[in-house]
Amino acid sequence: MRFLFIVIFTLSALPIHANRIGGLLGYRLNTNTTDASTYSYNSTTAGHQMGGLAWLTFTDMLAIRTGIIYANKDAKGSVDLSLLGATRGDFTLRATYFDVPINLEISPPGLNLYVFGGFKYGIRSTSNCEIDFAGATCLIRVKESNFMANGGVGYYFELAVLRLGLELEYEHGLVDITESSDDTRTRGYSIGAIASVGF
Repeated sequence: MRFLFIVIFTLSALPIHANRIGGLLGYRLNTNTTDASTYSYNSTTAGHQMGGLAWLTFTDMLAIRTGIIYANKDAKGSVDLSLLGATRGDFTLRATYFDVPINLEISPPGLNLYVFGGFKYGIRSTSNCEIDFAGATCLIRVKESNFMANGGVGYYFELAVLRLGLELEYEHGLVDITESSDDTRTRGYSIGAIASVGF
């Protein structure tokens, strides 16, 4: 949370103004990595994300992009069940977050393309873990927050004050998301439709 307060304070001191607001609806592919010896992630899961965005503009080609995005970030893997008389069992880790992006967006003049990148601070909304093996309990617990680097590229076209576009994004977790000593990081790829209105 301290990171968010620092960002908000910094932005409030800059000569910028919000001149565009909009929404995002996207399809995600999620994967996780871990250095745990007892469990591993071996599947990619599908999810979604949706939310509202605002652009704080410096110039016609440079803006800060922020907002709140609700994202589904499930993961699947396998876990050691030798104590229960089995070799390994499959598990599903389900988690949703409210992500707050702080991204720099650059739109080259004369082109309907833009690139964006920076960081996201994720606040966990829900989480649970299930193992597909009778008598086993999933001990993986998700922390209350996540911190990620992200970047992407998009294309748009304009209809009067309405801007419609399509974008690709990649995000990579920078901190451990679990409460254990194992280092588990999130990764996500998404494609999204985006609409915004200028004023």
